[in-house]
Amino acid sequence: MINAVIGVPRYVEGTVMHRNAPALTPNQRAGIWALATAITLLLIIALGALG
Repeated sequence: MINAVIGVPRYVEGTVMHRNAPALTPNQRAGIWALATAITLLLIIALGALG
């Protein structure tokens, strides 16, 4: 997705991804998304309680 914005050809995408980090599985993406959402909601609740 990001590589397309930068303009890197599609056939290089696998190499670039492998160099940076292994591609995430859908389950890992869902877990990270859920974790980020939970942390965000907790921060909003904490700030609301303090403010």
